[in-house]
Amino acid sequence: MRHQNPVDWEHYKILRERFGHVGSFAYWNSDTCKVPDCIRADSEEEFLDKNLNEILHADIVFLGKNFGVNEDIQRVIDKNEPHAILEHYKNNCDLENQYGGKYAKKALYPTLKNTCLEGAYMTDLFKFPLEDSSYLAMGIPSKRLNDISESITNKLIDHSINGLSFELRNIIGVKTDPIFVLFGQFPSGIEDKLLDKFPGASVYKISHYARKGYSKDQFKNEVNQLIKQI
Repeated sequence: MRHQNPVDWEHYKILRERFGHVGSFAYWNSDTCKVPDCIRADSEEEFLDKNLNEILHADIVFLGKNFGVNEDIQRVIDKNEPHAILEHYKNNCDLENQYGGKYAKKALYPTLKNTCLEGAYMTDLFKFPLEDSSYLAMGIPSKRLNDISESITNKLIDHSINGLSFELRNIIGVKTDPIFVLFGQFPSGIEDKLLDKFPGASVYKISHYARKGYSKDQFKNEVNQLIKQI
């Protein structure tokens, strides 16, 4: 499949360095692949050998909400040092966000394989706190979006979408506005604000793959319906 927004080696290098702690790609080369070795490349030769120049793209962008929380990151949060959160993720995540874990790979791999969604870019929207003026993706972690709902003001939404624009246009180098697929429930008005910044885009919403009480079959059916719309 020829992509409008393929990810080439030069942009991949910059992306991995700048946003590898929050971004990833929806590609698994086997059902036992739990860490993203198949989308990691340390040289242009390895990148081309793995055909990542043909597989990875930003024609479609999956948007999660924000960083999750485990015991390790909670200890960092408790220190109340925003840069420490960024350092933690930089040191512990390398193209892993939404990639493995208990739910993501199990739900996404069999559902997206051999579809137009395979290889799409995955990232979170709420990762740029207002003090993150350089768009470092310092993170706004929480167990649930409701935990930070009071912080999600129109100002933060606008700042987050401006950061997303920088991420996609300046770092990944998209030439054509993508199709956005939102995982789960987002604050009202997000779709309109995305379209204001990306006027050529389309925005779709599907359930989060880790939604409580939601089966893999239900998720697969919903994704199949999405593909028909795209």
